[in-house]
Amino acid sequence: TVSDKKMLARRGNKIQRMAMALSPIPSVACAVLQNARMTTDEIEKVTESKSICSQFLDAVGKSDRWVGHYAVARNIVQNPKTPQYLALSLMRRLPDADLRDVARSSSLAPAVSSAARAVMASRNKKRGR
Repeated sequence: TVSDKKMLARRGNKIQRMAMALSPIPSVACAVLQNARMTTDEIEKVTESKSICSQFLDAVGKSDRWVGHYAVARNIVQNPKTPQYLALSLMRRLPDADLRDVARSSSLAPAVSSAARAVMASRNKKRGR
């Protein structure tokens, strides 16, 4: 049942946490974030996945515990399922090389790609290029 899966997400071992994080049920996936043993490496791998639900990405993006890590922020911005407002707010943290990847990506929303180009242009203008 869903409640059993949530309990497993909150208390399970690494393999169970990863399986529950990739659950299509948003409440189960988000329950993983309440597990004290969840590591940055695990969050990094999960946010890379294209099969993760957008609610999980939203919850991770709003959490100071996770979004402070560069790799997690990068994965959230580069994931096509990330809500646009979240991708746009985290974009300024990325270096130029990653912004270039976001700008060129055809899998992301056009608004996200064009915002990446705008951030790069703004940075280049400040640098006098």
